[in-house]
Amino acid sequence: MITEVKETRKDQTNKQTNKQTNKQTNKTNKQTNKQTNKQTNKQTNKHNKQTNKQTNKQTNKQTNKQTNKQTNKQTNKQTNKQTNKQTNKQTNKQTNKQTNKQTNKQTNKQTNKQTNKQTNKQTNKQTNKQTNKVIILQFSDLLEHLTNDNFLSRFLYTRKMNAEASVNLLERYLHFRKIHPEIFVSLSVEDPYVQMCLRNRLPGVLPDRDRKGRCVLFLSLRKWSRQLFSLEAMFKALLLLMDSLQNDTKVQYSGFVFVIDWNQTSIYLNPKQLKTLIEGLQDCYPARFKAIHFVNEPVQVDVLLTLIKPFLKEKTRDKVWIVNINESIVGNFASLSLNPQ
Repeated sequence: MITEVKETRKDQTNKQTNKQTNKQTNKTNKQTNKQTNKQTNKQTNKHNKQTNKQTNKQTNKQTNKQTNKQTNKQTNKQTNKQTNKQTNKQTNKQTNKQTNKQTNKQTNKQTNKQTNKQTNKQTNKQTNKQTNKVIILQFSDLLEHLTNDNFLSRFLYTRKMNAEASVNLLERYLHFRKIHPEIFVSLSVEDPYVQMCLRNRLPGVLPDRDRKGRCVLFLSLRKWSRQLFSLEAMFKALLLLMDSLQNDTKVQYSGFVFVIDWNQTSIYLNPKQLKTLIEGLQDCYPARFKAIHFVNEPVQVDVLLTLIKPFLKEKTRDKVWIVNINESIVGNFASLSLNPQ
């Protein structure tokens, strides 16, 4: 009995001890669990925080990347659109400007070409009409001469009865008259300047022939004045004088001798007029020029001869003489043969 009581008390004691132990253990476990949970939660939260941070960082990075990519794409698209629009506008403006410039240039060129062509056509038509009128005026005095034996014989005598050469000379004579209307349209003894030249023997003609029967044309520059006597007026007077003298067929056959008394006078000669004079007398005018004598020439004549010799044919150059002769003999040219000394 006692033993059962002891056991019972022991059991109760154990039960109480176990209860207390369990209670303390539970308390301890509870505290431990609490601390463990706290630490675990802390660590978990920390880990979660870090994980969230990294995840957010990556997510944000990717999101930002995609967002930026899309934004940049749209922005670039809009920017490119506007830029292209402006660029195209400027390019089109410049292109249109250049195209219009070239087009206008070509159009103007073609228009000017057509206009000039029409203008030239009309101008040429009017010019030809006026030229023909001038030619008719020029050759109106020749129409009766072209069937005149005396006029035509001048060309035959000048070319020593060679018919073909005479026809060529006639053609050159007519062409010379055509290209120099300033000389032949107003060629008349009624011209006051021509009359003044003839009255002052610029040129004159000696009453008698030289020993070879040649007509002597004498030009003295003693009375010459640049203001009164132009080279053109003297040339016209010379042509009219020779035309009149060649009504005599003996003059056509024997030809002319020129005697020019410079009287140490310096005379200004226009190169263009001088060339026209040489061309007309040497190649176009129907007359035989046998000799040209320079008397009392100044130093400038040597220079003049040097300048005009390239325009003279060799046969003409051989006919030019420099004559040293005194004044008393100049008045007696009719009785001299006029050979150079």
